[in-house]
Amino acid sequence: MTGVSRLEARWSLSRTIWNTFSSILALWSGPSFPGRLRLSADFVRLRMKVWAYGLWSWEWSEDRVLGYPVRFSDGPSFVYLVEEIFMRQVYGDATDTIPERKSVWVVDCGANLGLSSLYVIHRRPEVRLVIVEPNPAAEERLRMNLSDITASRVRIHPVAVGREAKDVVLSIPSWSATSPGAYVREGDPVVGTRDVRVQCVPLSSLLPDEVALLKLDVEGAEEDVLAELSESGALPQIKHIVMEVHYDSRDPTSLSKILALLGDGGFEVGLVEIARDQGPYDRRDLLVQARK
Repeated sequence: MTGVSRLEARWSLSRTIWNTFSSILALWSGPSFPGRLRLSADFVRLRMKVWAYGLWSWEWSEDRVLGYPVRFSDGPSFVYLVEEIFMRQVYGDATDTIPERKSVWVVDCGANLGLSSLYVIHRRPEVRLVIVEPNPAAEERLRMNLSDITASRVRIHPVAVGREAKDVVLSIPSWSATSPGAYVREGDPVVGTRDVRVQCVPLSSLLPDEVALLKLDVEGAEEDVLAELSESGALPQIKHIVMEVHYDSRDPTSLSKILALLGDGGFEVGLVEIARDQGPYDRRDLLVQARK
């Protein structure tokens, strides 16, 4: 417990217990989920490991959730994703709309470690998946995390998506090789990140004929991806879209253009705020639900 007083450790433990209880309450009051009791026990164990990890660091690159083995490079970030995807079920309402039949396709674009794909599979075991992840380190672990799923049901594409096919620079936060915050950079290098050159392709080239759900988490490329889907004529193939959008009051037109593209595509759109920056500008993380 070097550098941490007993008072600080107790305060940290109190916050961990409260946050854990809050997430368990969200799980049990949210959409129906098979295995909620087991998931609750898993989450308590994982949250306590995060608390202990903050006091005594050790090698932590593999764990389990609901019996699924998951590999990662950063334990706390992994638990954050478990909390967001499984406990708070940010994709719960969208998953409810997926028909329960074998021929249904779901596209997970910006899959990172594959936890959102595991969530969908857990709730809709018969679906087929198109998975897109450009970060080489995350994609490597994603393949391991989904290795138990029948190969014929999963297509994994290690590419970025955008308006056209080209090579792009992917900036990855240097503190975590598998950070979900990796993004395509067009300007000057950013301090605290490392760059990897990856291939970018139009998302329309990866889509099956009919998509029950498109999950889009592409860190600022949402407008380009939707514009390409619209221009290529692929947007009508998609029944439901759920995406995370980073709104910034210094550039409000981006959100307006995204909503316009969805509206022109025949989607009914709803917005939910999932996080807000307390800084000097109005910056929010929004979950956009678009369905026909």
